Amino acid sequence: MSSRPPTLADAAHLPPTLSVAEAARLLGISRSAGYTLAAQGRLPVPVLRLGRSFRVPTAPLLTLLGLTPPTAREEPPPADEDPS
Repeated sequence: MSSRPPTLADAAHLPPTLSVAEAARLLGISRSAGYTLAAQGRLPVPVLRLGRSFRVPTAPLLTLLGLTPPTAREEPPPADEDPS
């Protein structure tokens, strides 16, 4: 990940879960603050504890950051063809 803020285009290429360090960077906090908050259950997004590892689901993090793509819009039904 680069040092610029993420965009919707970047979000489309993120994996389903991120490390706490990656999530902390997206939140604009230090790695150590991210791990401290995750261990205390105070990170503002869900944190999965897998053995000794923490993982942060990407979707809730992107929602928190306002980077969730808009919901899919329904396609208008096809126009009925007039046989006359």
